[in-house]
Amino acid sequence: MILKDNFLITVQEIPGGDVFDPIREGIREGEGLFREQGADYLLFALLEAIVENYVPIIEAISSKIEELESGILSRGDTGTLRKIHRIRQDILFMRRTVFPLLEAFRQLEIDGSRFFSEGTRPFLDELHDHVREVLEILEGQRELANSLIDLYYSTISMRTNDIMRILTVVSTIFIPLTFITGLYGMNFRYMPELQWRYGYPAVLVVMLVIAVGMLSYFRKKGWL
Repeated sequence: MILKDNFLITVQEIPGGDVFDPIREGIREGEGLFREQGADYLLFALLEAIVENYVPIIEAISSKIEELESGILSRGDTGTLRKIHRIRQDILFMRRTVFPLLEAFRQLEIDGSRFFSEGTRPFLDELHDHVREVLEILEGQRELANSLIDLYYSTISMRTNDIMRILTVVSTIFIPLTFITGLYGMNFRYMPELQWRYGYPAVLVVMLVIAVGMLSYFRKKGWL
């Protein structure tokens, strides 16, 4: 954008279909202050349109962060982790894009004041503040994205602990059962209960009672 006296020249790589369409339409229809104010106001309007365009992008990122947070708590698979890294890269890209505007607009306020009328200069202050607000939101989103990574690993760790607890309980229950089966699996000729008619079902009942008793004890302790 080149501003001099009362004319403004803009250079654009791809014509039309962008954030400047409402301004073009306003100039064609004679709406707003575009025809009443000078070229300096038009420059401000173009810069404001650029900054305002970041707002829906930031809102979309916030929505994705909320979806990812819900996805972590419900699934927490590796696909979710990839999405977190992708959204984090988007936030960093946005920050690298917006951050230079802060210094550019500050220089515009200082060195470019002679190009702007008294009525337009206050808008430059608002534009500078708006960019600062966008950066603050992006910084907050970056911290949220980092916290999502911590939440992901915490969730995975909790699920791993739950699995290990269940496996430990199952292994603990089978320890006495394995002992009983191993004891009566020894090939000695003279062992008690070997000739007893109800020995086999009695052992099964004892094993069942031990398993149920241990499960009840674990549940009472809050381990299950």
